[in-house]
Amino acid sequence: MKMKTGIINPIIFPMLLLCLHLSAAGQSKTVVKEQITGIFWQVVSFEDTIPSRASGQKMGITLMNNNKMSGFALCNNISGTYSLKPARGILHFKNMNMTWRGCAGAVRAEYHFLNALKITTHYRLSKDTLVLYAGNRRMMSLLKQQGQ
Repeated sequence: MKMKTGIINPIIFPMLLLCLHLSAAGQSKTVVKEQITGIFWQVVSFEDTIPSRASGQKMGITLMNNNKMSGFALCNNISGTYSLKPARGILHFKNMNMTWRGCAGAVRAEYHFLNALKITTHYRLSKDTLVLYAGNRRMMSLLKQQGQ
């Protein structure tokens, strides 16, 4: 029995393309999420300024694989949760908390850092640099830290 190729190919070919596309899309989401989670990202610029810090003070975040985040806001610790949609570059921080140790000169910068995380809407990743945005406004650039 001879099959008619004109009838089968128009049906099977688009289905194959759809399956390949869905398979590739699922793989890219996993790769992107792994590229930004489980890493300490240290702030290198904040709203187009370079944050000043005393020795030993850090400003940065770690996105853990369980959708929790932690970090440092100069002399205080921060924590919260996040939602991530890597295929669209969407990132939202929620339930943000910060310890409140009194640190001379750091309170204002820490407050702005926490609020910038709260209003983050999306991100872009370029090699070892993670850039967070609130709408079209660039909030901060963070550099991947090795061995953290």
